[in-house]
Amino acid sequence: MSVIFDTGKCKARLSGNIEKAQRALDAQVLKDSNYYVPFITGDLRDSSDATKIGTGVIEWKIKLSPFSIKILNQLLHTIYKNWR
Repeated sequence: MSVIFDTGKCKARLSGNIEKAQRALDAQVLKDSNYYVPFITGDLRDSSDATKIGTGVIEWKIKLSPFSIKILNQLLHTIYKNWR
C-alpha cells in the first residue's frame, strides 16, 4: 500500500479556504463591532471604510471632532485608571 500526498495541492486548497474564512470573519467582526461604536453623527462608525476586508485588521480612523476627542479621553482615562 502506498500513499501519495501532494503538498502543493493541499497548500493551494487550504490557502483559498483560509482566505475565504478570513474575509467572512473580518466582515462579521466589523458588522458586530459597529453596535459598540459611539454614535452621534456617524463619523466614527463610517471611518471603518479604511478596513481592507480579508487582511485580518479592522480599523477605524478617528476624525478629530469634539465628540471623538471626548470619547478618546474617556478611553485613555479608563485604561490609565485600570493600569495603575
